[in-house]
Amino acid sequence: MNSKEFHLQTILGLIQTTINRTYLDLTRRNLLEVNPDARIVNWNNLRTLTNEINWLFERELNSRREGQTIANIIIEIHTRAPLIYTILLETRAFDEALNSGIKAYSQYLRRNNLIPPPNFIGFRQSLDEQFHWGILHLYRRNFQINN
Repeated sequence: MNSKEFHLQTILGLIQTTINRTYLDLTRRNLLEVNPDARIVNWNNLRTLTNEINWLFERELNSRREGQTIANIIIEIHTRAPLIYTILLETRAFDEALNSGIKAYSQYLRRNNLIPPPNFIGFRQSLDEQFHWGILHLYRRNFQINN
């Protein structure tokens, strides 16, 4: 895995963890109804999101294009996790926190040209792993994958 792939895995992991834990927090506080048919966002293999993150890797630090690419990533998050945005009172603050986090992680990785250790398998988590670690413990494991 090279530094570009490491960057992609890190940003995807950041997004996945942030959104899924926010969703979990909202359901724990009974702000969202726990619906057995609710769809948990699978952030893997999303071509448009992957492309935006890869373009972010190519952008100059603190440039206008970097800012626009991060804004496009936030739009992808809005598209994939709209339920969260119907409940949050301060959606702008949530987006700003996501923006800051993505920018900080991305710039740090790009600035230091980091590569992962040899045994690194990535930050992505399967739905089974998310159930195992309690991120999605309120949901039933009886989900179906539609290929």
